Amino acid sequence: MWLYRKEKQIFPNNAMMIKPNDTLIVIGNPIMLEGVYKTINQRKGLFPEPFGKTLYLILDMNEKREDILLQVNEAIFLSNQLSKTKLSIRLISCKNRKWLTFYQPQNSYSLLKELKKMENEYISINISENNNDIYKTIDYDISQLDIGLFLLNRNLFTKTKFKEYLYGITRPIYIFGEKSIYNINEAVILMGDEVQMESLSSSVFDIAETLGLKLSLCDFNPEGDYSDKEKIIEHYESLSTLYNFKINIVKKEANPITELRNHDDILHIAPFTRTIMDKPLFNFFSTRISRYFLSIKKHPQLLIPIEN
Repeated sequence: MWLYRKEKQIFPNNAMMIKPNDTLIVIGNPIMLEGVYKTINQRKGLFPEPFGKTLYLILDMNEKREDILLQVNEAIFLSNQLSKTKLSIRLISCKNRKWLTFYQPQNSYSLLKELKKMENEYISINISENNNDIYKTIDYDISQLDIGLFLLNRNLFTKTKFKEYLYGITRPIYIFGEKSIYNINEAVILMGDEVQMESLSSSVFDIAETLGLKLSLCDFNPEGDYSDKEKIIEHYESLSTLYNFKINIVKKEANPITELRNHDDILHIAPFTRTIMDKPLFNFFSTRISRYFLSIKKHPQLLIPIEN
């Protein structure tokens, strides 16, 4: 068997993990090849691998109590849906125990006790009393927990330093929306750069199948020109056959941001690229969709890093 990654041949071994966009060339006995196919097919349903196995929820204790509990319940739901994952919850903006008891509004100390009661062999909760060291704290957690998916609210993600940090650690990011994931019935991905689309395709199918969502690959083009997306469609249709999972191809002459806003009950999946990092001032002059879609707050969004 030959494995090609980034147009370079790699000699595989038993410890090597097949990554999205890898190319395999296999020659041999048909019965043996069927076994190889079944082995690859058994890799389905393992997201957030190959990034890691643990879900990592960052909770800002300055948020409203109801929002905090909604995020916790959504994270637990995702952890239950994604097989063989554990949930680690990192509480930030806690300052100190006395502050929690006497000064924080909405009885945060009782909320903290309520959260601590949720701990079990699958859910752990850790407290950060000093946000000045939060990046060092997360670095340490990454080294100890095999984190594969970060979960956080939009207010945290849009902070420039936080966003830059998350971009640098190359992990998928789940951003909570106004609608919770358990009310979602469809995963939507907008067609973009061909290499990026192929890089995240396997994860897209894995997520949609694991969460029981319909999957739509959409080309919303204001000019109605779809000619440069045929290779992307061909790639996703091939994976649809491999995964035995139906995909809906949508072509529509429309503004992509407007179409996303008009959709209800969707999980929006997108590549986590450098263009997302630009500030709103630059977004105003940009024609790239990725610089605008974060302004849509009603949908949960999943950003998947791609190899540069």
